[in-house]
Amino acid sequence: MANKFTGINAAKRLEKAESEPTIEKATETPAKAAETAKKVGRPTGKKSNSDFRQITAYVRKDTVRNIKKLLLERDELKYTKMDFSDVIEEGLIRWIENEKRHRL
Repeated sequence: MANKFTGINAAKRLEKAESEPTIEKATETPAKAAETAKKVGRPTGKKSNSDFRQITAYVRKDTVRNIKKLLLERDELKYTKMDFSDVIEEGLIRWIENEKRHRL
């Protein structure tokens, strides 16, 4: 059964068919297609990166509050982007270095 849009749809299909080029497009090799393909979406995070492990630790409320506050201020001042885990990792790395220095 025809409705009021039948003629419009047919005209659009005809217009689209006429505007498409008749020259065959060159096909890309899979390797070249992979090189030129842009990744869509969010970048891979720490959770799916095998170099990172999730840990749990007890930290005083005031310490957590201060870290969050400083990270927000840092973000507002357009410093290098850091998150909570970056702060923890930096502290742990310093602790490891300090322990190594005192043991030698």
